[in-house]
Amino acid sequence: MTHRLTRWLLPCAFALAAALPAVAQEQAEIGPDDWQVRCEDGGCLVVKPVPLDEEGRRILLTFAVPQDRSTIRMALITPLGTDLEQGVRLEVGARDVVYRFSTCMADGCVIIAELTPDDVANMGVQPQMTATFYAVNRPDPYSVDIPLADFQEAIDVARNGGQQ
Repeated sequence: MTHRLTRWLLPCAFALAAALPAVAQEQAEIGPDDWQVRCEDGGCLVVKPVPLDEEGRRILLTFAVPQDRSTIRMALITPLGTDLEQGVRLEVGARDVVYRFSTCMADGCVIIAELTPDDVANMGVQPQMTATFYAVNRPDPYSVDIPLADFQEAIDVARNGGQQ
């Protein structure tokens, strides 16, 4: 199940990243921070695009919520040019974890993590997640605050097959 879900998560996340303006118009948006929920056979994706810099680059935070309510998987996609050796540090409340990259594709580099129910519950009550990562040839890290307002509502919609 884990490998099948990963095969489903990566292509869907990259497709959403490429088609984000169109997806935002035709998919459910939750709250002022525009969590997007897209459901297909097998489950739903919860997506949050986050601006990275003034040059228009962004990161994409995606959660795969399987229809059978098994483990939720998270993918964070950073732009190409990310220093892979450093990984990505994610801070949510008191939880602070460094994740290694799983792969890079044409649209960016990806970390994938399985979330425990406690991880999901923690994210649902925290105001933000901070993602810190380095770019090649840049001495200072990017540190991006990702608002988690309405995260729990978006996950609940995904668990209900896209129904609000």
